[in-house]
Amino acid sequence: MLDRKYDPTQPYRYVRYGRMSGKSQNPKSPEQQFETIEDVRTRSRYPWVLVKTYRDDAITGRLIRRRRGLQTMLQEIELGLVRVDLIAVDTMERLGRAGEIAEIRRKLLVEHGVMVVAADNDFCDPTGVVGAAVGMVEQMRSTEHTRISRHNVLRGKKFAASLKRWPGGPPPFGYRLKSIVDDSADPPEVYSVLEIDPPQADALRLAYHRAVDTGEGDLLLARWWNASPGIPAEFKPVSPFTMGYRLRNPISIGVLKWGVNRTGIVSDVRVVERNPDGPKVIDDFCPPLIEREIFDRFMTVRNARRQAAASARARTMECGEDVKRIAPQVRGLTLKYPLTGLVRCGGCRASMRPVLSGRKSKAGKTYTYYTCPRHYDGSCDNAYHVPEVPLRRAVVERLRARLFPPPDRAGEVPDWLPELMAEVRRELDHYRLLEPDRTAEVRKEREQIEKNLAGWGQSLGNPALPGIVRSDLEARYASGKLRLEELYRDSETAALVESSLQAAVGPETVLAQLRTLHDVLGTHNPTLTNLELANHIDRITCHRDGRVELRGTWLGLFAGATELLTRSAAAPAPPETCSAFPAVNPRRRGRLRVPSLSASSQDAAGDGDTSLDPGRFDGLRDGFFWSEPVTLEGTKCWSERHAAEVATLRKEGWTHERLASHFKKTVPTVRKALKFAAAFDGSLGDLPRKQPRARWPEQNYREVALLRRAGKSLTELCAHFEKCEPLIRTALRLAKAADA
Repeated sequence: MLDRKYDPTQPYRYVRYGRMSGKSQNPKSPEQQFETIEDVRTRSRYPWVLVKTYRDDAITGRLIRRRRGLQTMLQEIELGLVRVDLIAVDTMERLGRAGEIAEIRRKLLVEHGVMVVAADNDFCDPTGVVGAAVGMVEQMRSTEHTRISRHNVLRGKKFAASLKRWPGGPPPFGYRLKSIVDDSADPPEVYSVLEIDPPQADALRLAYHRAVDTGEGDLLLARWWNASPGIPAEFKPVSPFTMGYRLRNPISIGVLKWGVNRTGIVSDVRVVERNPDGPKVIDDFCPPLIEREIFDRFMTVRNARRQAAASARARTMECGEDVKRIAPQVRGLTLKYPLTGLVRCGGCRASMRPVLSGRKSKAGKTYTYYTCPRHYDGSCDNAYHVPEVPLRRAVVERLRARLFPPPDRAGEVPDWLPELMAEVRRELDHYRLLEPDRTAEVRKEREQIEKNLAGWGQSLGNPALPGIVRSDLEARYASGKLRLEELYRDSETAALVESSLQAAVGPETVLAQLRTLHDVLGTHNPTLTNLELANHIDRITCHRDGRVELRGTWLGLFAGATELLTRSAAAPAPPETCSAFPAVNPRRRGRLRVPSLSASSQDAAGDGDTSLDPGRFDGLRDGFFWSEPVTLEGTKCWSERHAAEVATLRKEGWTHERLASHFKKTVPTVRKALKFAAAFDGSLGDLPRKQPRARWPEQNYREVALLRRAGKSLTELCAHFEKCEPLIRTALRLAKAADA
């Protein structure tokens, strides 16, 4: 049986980790945890050497990947930047309350030789029977404590709602919170109730009336809201989802539905699902914004649409297959397109979504385009639709041209590797130059501390030294010893960073990663391809004028190089936006469904958590990135190629029918060409949507007048022009008016 003996009397190297769960808790809690760890270690007389301290403030223990302190500690242990034997915590629940903590502790011990010990059980052996039992009990206690706390909070909120008090959270749109002090209670009780916010309420009433009068859905209502001058600018923009949520909320008629959904954190993902017990409905909870009749009319239309959609989904489910009875808690997203989440709007920075064409082509095909989702609700002016297939082919082609060596040199090191290694050396030199005198200062401080320690040691050897002086010297000696160890650790860490980079950025690593990238690009799994491309592509920016820019990095081929070279930097300035609304802040992408149950699938999938972070390359210098335009060949349709020509004739007053007849195209094709032209020529927006059609008398009255002067009668003119008598008379009146 393989095991590792734990002997706390050995001079183990250890790190400390502390955490506090919320902003309302004691902000000095982590420092108190560290003091407890040191008190227990000193009392037990364990000669351990402190290497580093990590902490997380105001974040729950149920999350793992969002805890920067924990992730930094695990990352530095994994990369070898800190070489330790133990992780010391105050209690095991400080490390976390998620079920994944047990697996993290197992990996630390098996793969890195690091044990987790706690001060509350006097750092007992975590590998022994007692330590394993204590760890299991601590894990059960922490999760059970979370469940009980959640139950108590929900019970209190439910009771407050039954008293028609606001149970917590931000107030719904259209209302604001009003504080009430109940002096009859001892001590006085303070709570909040909802009261109408007049500006928000007026805007929401306009939306209700608009929805009832027009029957429009969430998308059209959001577009109207963002463009309406009657809605204050501070309430814009709004998304279709937000618009629908506000309008469907019965709080507008004073009814509170509390507990419609239930939430939880599973595998570091916040899961929201319907409450099987149903919500608690409280009538007359607050003053109503609108009349119940208007709300009922609105919900009648929405319920009809909902039932139609539910019927359609039910028909698709009737396929005769077995129905799964237990739904997974966190299934993850299965992608159909490899560039999902990597394509960004050049105007608002939003992630462009793949959408299908509205109808099939003449060949019976359906096409996919990447488009900005904010364009549909009027929050962004980027209406450019990027075809998915040409974009994917162009991106993969440019990625291969950038990273892979030429075909005649397959299997050799690419030409860019020496330049990248030189850039890595420049980055290390730049990092040293940020503090030019730091090395000399550290050496000078280290020499001074060593001299002080030598002098203090001699003084402490004097048996006649007074007790008060001895205590002072012992404190100074301990403090100086810790500072000296810290200086040596910093020097050791800097050397480890440089050696780790040299090992990561090597020819063997490049060739191995290029083979992996080649294999992934050749597969037909869009999800795995997306995760692999996210390691090499920062973003694909699509602009409203059709320009496409690809920005990537060479560091994606080297595991750990991005983390080693990332420096803390100030937040980038918000980019210019082409719309009237500010750009969005990209958020972390949703968890992807990657096979990870079997051993083979785990090896193929790897760890894709970093790939989902839009800020995964923040802090890297521009020298590690490459950027180039992407040309999409053969992607312009007839409407886009002839947009300028169609617009010129349109300005001359041609109707859609006349343009379609002239170009031998359909009216929808002509309208599409005008939409392309309107994106570059704003004057087209001033033209009327429908041009007045030319009338026959206005075009032929001169010819009719000439024949009339020649002596032809009305009957003869009707026969000559094959027109009715009223049209001939109208033409003669126009001719008479023109002569006058």
